[in-house]
Amino acid sequence: MEITPRQLINPGVLKLDEKRREAVTRFKEAVARAKFLNSDEKRNWTVLGYLLTGEQLMEAQKLIIGQDLKYMKNIEVVLPKEK
Repeated sequence: MEITPRQLINPGVLKLDEKRREAVTRFKEAVARAKFLNSDEKRNWTVLGYLLTGEQLMEAQKLIIGQDLKYMKNIEVVLPKEK
């Protein structure tokens, strides 16, 4: 994913129509659910979501979900022993 200088300088060039609003909402929900990110990282990813285009949002959302699945796969589930 490549972020253009124009996106960083003037993020207001993106239209906030209903389709984009839904994409940003899905992205923010994926970030909020991510177990591998701390609160500062979640805030940074959320802000980044407003700078990304629609295609970049989908790519970043897939990246976060994929990393979260890898993280959860590595967590050992401790079950109580039967008596």
